[in-house]
Amino acid sequence: MKFMIPKCICLAEKICGGKVFIPDLGTTVDFLPVKFGLIAISSEICITDKQPLATSRCVGGIGITTKFVDIQVNQKCLFGDLSTSAVTDTLRNLTEVNIDENTVNKVLETVKNLTSDPTPLTSIDIINTAEILVKASNVSNLNERRLYYLNYYST
Repeated sequence: MKFMIPKCICLAEKICGGKVFIPDLGTTVDFLPVKFGLIAISSEICITDKQPLATSRCVGGIGITTKFVDIQVNQKCLFGDLSTSAVTDTLRNLTEVNIDENTVNKVLETVKNLTSDPTPLTSIDIINTAEILVKASNVSNLNERRLYYLNYYST
């Protein structure tokens, strides 16, 4: 993979931080500031595993320009299909909701309404929906209605 570092920001002689363009991915990755010798992680997070999109080692030191080397891209990220739909943001937000006995009905009803027509759903929407359903399935005291929804939409 080729990497271009047009906007690498040296915040101090001992710190790396900034943007790195990765042509093979067609995207810019923003690395959080770290001291030289440490591993930087990208601020972008992969939807598939909630891990950083990329990591890189900061090299350099006093009197030496710092730079990123050994950039590693998370292979579990979705690079082919990053399209979104009208429900992507809502589903993404629902993955962050604490699902418990008090919220599970409302969350499942919302997911049901958002995903009732699967035609416009993207792969990201499906991954978010699956994550929500897994969280909901872990709630104790699921009633019959909730189980029906989980069984119907997980098959």
